[in-house]
This record gives sequence, structure tokens and C-alpha cells, in this order.
Amino acid sequence: MSLQPLARALEMERRFSSDVSHELKTPLAALKTSLEVSLHEKSLSKDIKELLNDNLQDVDHLDLIVRQLLTLAKAEQVESKGSTSIEKVMKKVQKIYKTPAKKKNISLVFPKELSKTIVGGTQSQLVELLSILVDNAIKFTPKNGVVEVQTKNKRGRLEVIISDTGPGIDPKSLPYIFERFVKGNQSRTRTEKSGLGLGLSIAKQIVDQVGGEIFVRTTPKKGSSFTVSLPT
Repeated sequence: MSLQPLARALEMERRFSSDVSHELKTPLAALKTSLEVSLHEKSLSKDIKELLNDNLQDVDHLDLIVRQLLTLAKAEQVESKGSTSIEKVMKKVQKIYKTPAKKKNISLVFPKELSKTIVGGTQSQLVELLSILVDNAIKFTPKNGVVEVQTKNKRGRLEVIISDTGPGIDPKSLPYIFERFVKGNQSRTRTEKSGLGLGLSIAKQIVDQVGGEIFVRTTPKKGSSFTVSLPT
């Protein structure tokens, strides 16, 4: 049986995601700029400003979806050939998420002494990977919670563990969380703008590219822990 029709269908899907995402980037950027400029208008009432702020958040949400689709399309055609220091990666991720964590009064804990281990994968790939996992942890952890990032050297590999004190993942969803358009916990997506469920799919794609593995442990009402095992 020939696999060519399947290969063609997958390539068409990838191109469609990439093309549509590129087409949406420009109008979304223009809309965002327009809303930001309008918000600086002093004559606007409080109600109108609140409405524009809500619209701006919706545009940011759409922009996130577009960026995820583009990342996924690129991830499917790029193979990792690089290596980088996990210390540099973690410093970048810590800097990116310091403010979002502070806004929710969440304790974002990184190791006091960051590992200097060199791991497989480019810096941009690993920053994207850990950003997805830390972003999810912050997003689904309630105020005053804790998100912790740890590293462990284990049998010639480096493990990066991202733990949270959120609601955990629905056990029924657990086997499918790395598939596209699947949201890990339907109960929490009702109160969060969580996108299309592409984040963990992108994370898994990157992990596969760099020759790593990813595991998840979760306890309902207590939290989840994602472990990424990377070749050193």
C-alpha cells in the first residue's frame, strides 16, 4: 500500500496551517495597534475603555493561536542539529515569566544554582519548549500557588521538572494531552483562554526533535508535574 497520498495530505495540512497563519499575522497586528492607540484617547468613557481592553485581550489570544500554528508548522519540517547550555535557556524563561507569575501572586521557583549542562537542541527550541510548560503551569495554578522548575542529572541525561499546584489534569484526558487540539482539563478551560490545545503538541514535537522524552504525573486538586528528559 502506497503512503504517498497520506504524505501529500499531511504536507497539505502543514502548508495550510502555515499559509493561514501568515495571512492572519498582518491584520491582527494592525488591529492590535489600532486598539492600543484608541485606549490612549482621553475622551473615552470607563465602559468604552473596558470594552477596548477586552477586545485587546481577544486579539492577543488570537495572536497566540496564530503563533502556535506557525511554530507547529515549522517544527514539523526542522530537525535539531544544535546544542546549548540549559543555564542560558532557564535564565531566559525565568525572565519571561517573572512578571506573569507576579501578577497572580504565584511563587515561581527556579534552582538557586542553575545547571550548566550542555543539552541537545537549539536555544530557541528549548526556550519555546520550557516556555510552553511554564506558561501552562502559571495559567492553571490559582493565585498564591507555586510553580517550581528543577533539574536532575540522571544516567547521562538531564531532567527538567516543571511542577504546579493547580487542579491537576482529568485522568480521562491524560492519554491524549499531547495530541493536537486536545485540552488537558476541560474543567479549567472554562475559566481560562487556553487556545486551541496546541501548546503541549508543540512541546512534544520539539522533544522528539531533540531526542528527548516527556512524561507527566498529575493528582486531582493537587497539581501536575511535567518531566522533560534531554540528552546531554
